[in-house]
Amino acid sequence: MPPSIKPSDAQQRFASNMRRIRLAKNLTQEKVAEAADLHVNYISSVERAKRNISIRNIERIAIALDVPMSVLLMDEQEAQHTPAPLLPSNPSKGP
Repeated sequence: MPPSIKPSDAQQRFASNMRRIRLAKNLTQEKVAEAADLHVNYISSVERAKRNISIRNIERIAIALDVPMSVLLMDEQEAQHTPAPLLPSNPSKGP
C-alpha cells in the first residue's frame, strides 16, 4: 500500500469551507451529493480532504451549495470578510 499523502492547503481549505457552508445551510452530505449529481462517498471524502477534486466537481458542489466557486477556495481570513449575500440563508425563517 502506498504511503499516505498529506492533503494540500487548498484541499484542506476547500474541505473546511464546504463543510462549514453545508452545515450552515442545514444540508446533509446526501442532499449535496444528490444536487451535485455525485456519490455521497465522494462528497464525504472531499470534506475530509481525501480527494484532489476537479474543477468540474468544484463547480457542481458550488451550484449544489448555491455559492460562487471562489467562496469554496477562500482562506479563513477572506471567509470572515465574505459579503452578506454570500452567507448561507435559513429558508425555514420568513423574510
